[in-house]
Amino acid sequence: MKRINKAVIPVAGLGTRFLPATKAIPKELLPIVDKPALQYVIEEALASGISEIILVTNPLKDLIQEHFSSTTIYDKVLKDRGKHHILNDLYDLNEKVNIRSIYQNKPLGLGDAILTAKEAVGNEWFIVLLPDMLVEADPPCTAQMIKVWKEAGKPVILAGHAEKEVISRYGVIDVDQNIKFNIAGAKKVSRLIEKPKSEDIQSDLFIAGRYILPPTVFNYLKDAKAGKGGEVQLTDALIKIVKNEGMVAYESNGVIHDTGDKIGYLKANFYYGMKREDLKKELWDYIDTLKRR
Repeated sequence: MKRINKAVIPVAGLGTRFLPATKAIPKELLPIVDKPALQYVIEEALASGISEIILVTNPLKDLIQEHFSSTTIYDKVLKDRGKHHILNDLYDLNEKVNIRSIYQNKPLGLGDAILTAKEAVGNEWFIVLLPDMLVEADPPCTAQMIKVWKEAGKPVILAGHAEKEVISRYGVIDVDQNIKFNIAGAKKVSRLIEKPKSEDIQSDLFIAGRYILPPTVFNYLKDAKAGKGGEVQLTDALIKIVKNEGMVAYESNGVIHDTGDKIGYLKANFYYGMKREDLKKELWDYIDTLKRR
């Protein structure tokens, strides 16, 4: 049976939208309640059967490697104070999945970050997970996408819905409604547009930070031309895949939060906080006090 074993997670960005908080702390380690956004994404991959995580990073973000290490000075201090058990979930994660880091030489866009992972991925299918996009789903979103991939035998991208006012921030998906799949939520991609102008938007579907890709994507990325700011866009390669190989867009049953902007980050903290039995009552009580002001 076909398997997806590897996940590529690009974490090399500088997180300038969250300065000054991200001057010393990588954006991917900013907490959603009490856990970094990146850890949520890796836990999703692990729960979906992924055995190897490839982080595409830069030398300024060594704190990410430290977070997923069990041998730091901080770990020793916790152990000496009898509080080592607080990190048991993280230690368990480290034991179950192989996390490795490779370096992107220059910040040349998402496409270049994925191309940097070519040697680590090898000649096999893999999934890309953007750490900004959190998807709370049962079963996990990645597992749902792998199921679609096994049936369709085509690359799969996660689709979300967005209002016209904000959808131009993303890659927009047009689908062919006449092609049907056995799995609900799966649709054939007819066109992709990267951050389109409002007059070019015909759909409310956007690419929501999850991609199951074939190894041929590296050939398209290698030939891709850099655009604005000298960046190589992953969507340019995906457009070639749509034309030459076909692609499926999948709407999961999950709740999507884009933590890459401030309001999305705040909404994610509130959402995940409200799912915590030890926090939700006090959160509701606090909201009530705000309403009375």
